[in-house]
Amino acid sequence: MVRRTQIQLDEATWTALRRAAYERGTSMSSVVRETLAGTFGASAGKRKKKPSSARLLSIVGIGKSADDDLKPVSVNHDDAFVEAVLSRFSTS
Repeated sequence: MVRRTQIQLDEATWTALRRAAYERGTSMSSVVRETLAGTFGASAGKRKKKPSSARLLSIVGIGKSADDDLKPVSVNHDDAFVEAVLSRFSTS
């Protein structure tokens, strides 16, 4: 079952949505549905699979830094954590 709804968008968001729909060769509604499905689950209220405990625990210890500018990590922990997360989960 599909339900009809209305949303209000600012001009920049509407323009980006319209452009995305044009580039995909589909409707603006379709782009919104696909985006929401990716965020909230594929269909029928299904939620995205929760990350496994192993995946969640994989961040343990990533604050260890070999870079001298981040030592002592106990003082520069925020910078060390951000650097470690970015390097670990970077898709580049």
